[in-house]
Amino acid sequence: MTFLRCRGVLSAVEKELGISYPTVRSRLDALLAALELTAPDIPENGLRTKVSDKHKEILDRLEAGELSPEEAKKAMKEAQS
Repeated sequence: MTFLRCRGVLSAVEKELGISYPTVRSRLDALLAALELTAPDIPENGLRTKVSDKHKEILDRLEAGELSPEEAKKAMKEAQS
């Protein structure tokens, strides 16, 4: 309902719910999966890439304060290998 009230603007959802942008995206992805819908394919042009489960875990740990930004950056690079 919040997503619709905010007309699909994720930054507005972020502000209304008081959660981070990555959390909004993650919850929207989970909702799409639960509804057995897929997000549209985004060409891999370097501007946006699919976030792996490992990367989501790192972002969640960063948001929770379990990792510093530097540690998260290092973990993201290691996860790409």
